[in-house]
Amino acid sequence: MKENRLLDLWSARAESGDPIGCVSTTYTFDGSFFEDECLSRFAGMETDRNEDARSYLIEREQKLSEIFAAVLVDRRNVTTKRSLRWHQLPVTVPRGVLHAKLTLLAWRNCIRVLVGSANLTRAGYRSNYEQMAAFDFTPDGTTPASLLFETIDFLGKVAKFASGPAGRLGDFLSTVESQAQSWIDPGWQPRETRAVLMPVVPGQPSLFQQIAKEWRGTGPSEAAVTSPFFDEGERANAVVEELIEALAVNGERTITFETSGRHLPAERVVELDLPAAYASARARRVQHKFAYATAQDAEKNVRALHAKSIRLQRGDQRMFIFGSSNFTGAGTGIDSKW
Repeated sequence: MKENRLLDLWSARAESGDPIGCVSTTYTFDGSFFEDECLSRFAGMETDRNEDARSYLIEREQKLSEIFAAVLVDRRNVTTKRSLRWHQLPVTVPRGVLHAKLTLLAWRNCIRVLVGSANLTRAGYRSNYEQMAAFDFTPDGTTPASLLFETIDFLGKVAKFASGPAGRLGDFLSTVESQAQSWIDPGWQPRETRAVLMPVVPGQPSLFQQIAKEWRGTGPSEAAVTSPFFDEGERANAVVEELIEALAVNGERTITFETSGRHLPAERVVELDLPAAYASARARRVQHKFAYATAQDAEKNVRALHAKSIRLQRGDQRMFIFGSSNFTGAGTGIDSKW
């Protein structure tokens, strides 16, 4: 898998045109990081705060006055460190939290959707093990537009739980949708690898129900789960049982759990941050395997595992689900929470 600096995804391509606006969702939030690192790249700022603070502030006011920018953040993590040039919308989800990490960036000739596991924080973008994908939509139809419209619809649903100037956000999303509707949409071709949004929303189908809907034919025989957080005890068992329901009914099935862990040389064991319930499979003809990520990379940098994904396979058919959902009841929607 290709590794990129996540912050580079906030920068325009040469042909993207002038910035129009952006909106992001996040659970934890660092307002200063968002403004200095993310917005500055999106707006195309040329000055550096550390080299010329006065010129930076002047350019920032000019650039940010020309675009719309908003962050939908869980109400527990709103920040006071922010400029009035962008909007912070606290989100209150009944019986749950806003945990999605989704960004929409709109320029005149390009709309980019970022989907991944990273919060809008310095650790999320600079030090953790994270996953993120970028999808660019352009007037000549480089990417089918269905994913973009699904993203806009999801952001609109999140906005209904927000307090603050959500009306301006709605106007921005309507503008982006109208812009995209005027562009070429090639649609997904038969047997082409497709990208779809699988939102976990209160009262809506769980992640596993959406997987079953999208999978074609006999269910997967192999699954690999990457997650830094899990439930415990019977709640942990309930989640893995839902995954098993999405797998093939007959034949041997394998589930590999990938989490953080450490080698304990003195005890000649590997300690995994995994529920004891997953030590062995409870279902017939299901085998559990294990893998772990150490807290340091090859260059000895400390990196916390924060990526979340589920990889499914049967023969040459594969499905890769990634984003913000931990392998928990809340994260997968079986608890009817975000």
